[in-house]
Amino acid sequence: MLTGWRNQQLARRLAFSNVEARERMVRAFAAHSQHYPWSWSAQMVDEWMTDLRAVRGVRASTLGGYQSVGFSMTEALPAEVDLLVVGAGQAGLGAAYCCPGC
Repeated sequence: MLTGWRNQQLARRLAFSNVEARERMVRAFAAHSQHYPWSWSAQMVDEWMTDLRAVRGVRASTLGGYQSVGFSMTEALPAEVDLLVVGAGQAGLGAAYCCPGC
């Protein structure tokens, strides 16, 4: 899934460094939430943002950037993704999507 999102960004001619930074951010959030992207909730994002700000001292401007990247990631999710994962599991293929444990 991240590969498709990455390719979509590169097709829009975004810089490799920006795409890689966005991917790292999404992986970090996925590791924090321990959920797949299609099950992320606003509460999970709020908890992560609070942790980054209060515990790790990340600047508010950085958090705003993280929020916009996360939104663009979730916008890229197809509505049928749950069906695809179930189908892959039933076919013995396993889910080849991002996170947890990317």
